[in-house]
This record gives sequence, structure tokens and C-alpha cells, in this order.
Amino acid sequence: MLSGKQLARALFERAAAQEAAELLAGFKAKAAAAQSLEDLWRLRFDLERAEREFQQKYDYRYSQLLFVFGRLVREGRVDESEFDAL
Repeated sequence: MLSGKQLARALFERAAAQEAAELLAGFKAKAAAAQSLEDLWRLRFDLERAEREFQQKYDYRYSQLLFVFGRLVREGRVDESEFDAL
């Protein structure tokens, strides 16, 4: 059985990996659809913004975890019932 810290880390890592896969798939689709240099520059801008948002969202400092998990529950990336073991 996982400890509370191990469970929290596993939920965090699963949510981060799932969102990273979604970001990657979206980036690949947009890159494949690019028709001009302007499309590429826009894609780069969007990717930089997505990176900042991802880094801010997935902040594993203990002082931030309550906020991180609150956001992940709100977004539907983690279900509240998954915290029952904590």
C-alpha cells in the first residue's frame, strides 16, 4: 500500500504525463497543419505559453500542493475519490 506522499506523487505524475501527452499531440497536429512561416511563429508562441502554464501548474513544492491538486480536481484530471487513501 502506498503512503500518502507516494500516492500524492503518483497522482501528480499521472496528471502531468497525461497533460504532457495531450500537449504533444496538439503540437504535432498544429505543426503538421502549418502552411506558412507565420503559422510556425504562432505555434512557437503558443508552445512557449503552454510551457509556462505547465510549469506553473505542476509545481510539486509541498507549500503549493493543495493549490495544485485543487486545480487538477477542478479540471477533471484527478478525481476527489482518489484522495480517499490519504
